[in-house]
Amino acid sequence: MKKSELKSGMVLETRNGRRYVIYMDVDVAARTGGMGWMRISQWNEDLTSSGRDYDVVAAYRPKYEYRYGSTAPLHLTKVWTRESEIKITVEVNGERVPLSTLSDETIQKIKEQE
Repeated sequence: MKKSELKSGMVLETRNGRRYVIYMDVDVAARTGGMGWMRISQWNEDLTSSGRDYDVVAAYRPKYEYRYGSTAPLHLTKVWTRESEIKITVEVNGERVPLSTLSDETIQKIKEQE
């Protein structure tokens, strides 16, 4: 999915697990279930950002309009998932996990342990 394909009301999920409702007319992505927001213009056309934790990994269309302050939009239909180009795994706590699912903070901790 590309940024130019986004529509107001869609919900985006970032690599760090946070979800944002898109408001295209005001260039805002408002965080669901909590305080916070981002500028849509901060994402590149491929929905990556300068901070890996904020890369978009999934996009949803809600069945119902999101009401600000609710815990999370219900009845979401996933319309896109980021596919990693290369499947790299690392060992974390004795378990192999995809590198693409780890936050910048976790990756830094792994580097420090080496």
